[in-house]
Amino acid sequence: MAPGRGAQRRAAARAPTVAEHLEWLVLLFGAIALHELAHGIVARRYGSPVREIDLLPIGGVSRLGRLPDDPRQQLRIALAGLLASIGIGVAAGVLALVANLWLVVIGLFVYAGSRIEETATVVQGALDDVRVRDVMVAAVPPTLSGVKAGEFDNLPT
Repeated sequence: MAPGRGAQRRAAARAPTVAEHLEWLVLLFGAIALHELAHGIVARRYGSPVREIDLLPIGGVSRLGRLPDDPRQQLRIALAGLLASIGIGVAAGVLALVANLWLVVIGLFVYAGSRIEETATVVQGALDDVRVRDVMVAAVPPTLSGVKAGEFDNLPT
C-alpha cells in the first residue's frame, strides 16, 4: 500500500541529518574559497602579494600585501570575487535544472509505463482473448517498436 499524504508530509518535514549539514558546510566553504581565490589570483596578476586568505562561515578575507595604484586594477580585483560567485551560482543553477529535468524525464517514462500497463490490464479484463503484452506492443507506435503494422501476430509469446 502506498503511503498517504500525511506520511509524505512527515517525510518532507524531517530534520536534516548531520551528513546533510556537513555537505552544505563543505559546499559553503568551497564557494567562499573560490570567491577569495578569485580575488587573490587577480591581485597576484597585478603584482600584489597575497599574504593570507581567512575563511569564515559568513565570508572570507583576502589579505593583500599592497593594493595596486591604478584604480581600474583595484576594481578588477574587487569584481573578480563577485564574478566568481556569480559563476558558482549559475553553475549550481544549471546543475539543478539539468538534474530536475532528468528526474522529470525519468518520472514521465515511469508514469507512462505504469499507465500503459494499467490500460492494458483494463483492456485484458474486457477482452478475454487479448494478452497484456500484445496491447503494450500495440500501444507503442510501430516506428518506435521496430515492428511493422500487421506483424503483431508473428511476435513470439
